[in-house]
Amino acid sequence: MKDRQVTLLDEQSKQRFNVLYAAVVPVDEQQAGQSPSTAPAAPLRPPQEIRHKPEFLVGQRVSFTDQSLKRHVGEIVRINQRTATVHCHGRAWRVAFALLQHVTDVTS
Repeated sequence: MKDRQVTLLDEQSKQRFNVLYAAVVPVDEQQAGQSPSTAPAAPLRPPQEIRHKPEFLVGQRVSFTDQSLKRHVGEIVRINQRTATVHCHGRAWRVAFALLQHVTDVTS
């Protein structure tokens, strides 16, 4: 595994292939035994909205995923031109607006 690609091994021919992560399509185990023509099509989801600077304010609670795919929740303490500074568990993160998601508090 690399930062943008994964190396796959073909068990029959013993050849290795480098494939971009974007080209990998996970297969549901229930559908793995079915032929592609009889497998039901996966439901289409709308693309994730791209967030912009005007949508965020200092003091808002937001979440984001870091490079190791770990989810963090914190509070915006500063708005920069391209990023927001978010404090999470005593650490400051500079996060691009496109990676931020609003957090809604439902404990009322």
